[in-house]
Amino acid sequence: MVGRPEDIRRLARRVALEAEQVREVAAQVSATRSVPWQSATASAFRDSVTLCVLSLHHTAELLDTAARVLLAHASAVQSVVDALPLVGGAVHHGRHRGGDR
Repeated sequence: MVGRPEDIRRLARRVALEAEQVREVAAQVSATRSVPWQSATASAFRDSVTLCVLSLHHTAELLDTAARVLLAHASAVQSVVDALPLVGGAVHHGRHRGGDR
């Protein structure tokens, strides 16, 4: 991904917020396990809900990882942006002294 570091950081914040929203959905889905049914179907339902909740938590973790990677990428891009004036000056200075013709 190429872009301005602040845009990449903004995307990372959005992804982190999505992770939180997924966790909220997981909590809501998890709450359905407390339904006071007593039957084989109710047990199967609770098992199914448990699998969904685990999957949602895993998805939230993946989103958290994506947000961290985006932040790291933003820092790397910022480092390159910060270094450009130094590189540009060195290239210009080298040409001025007879280098790179």
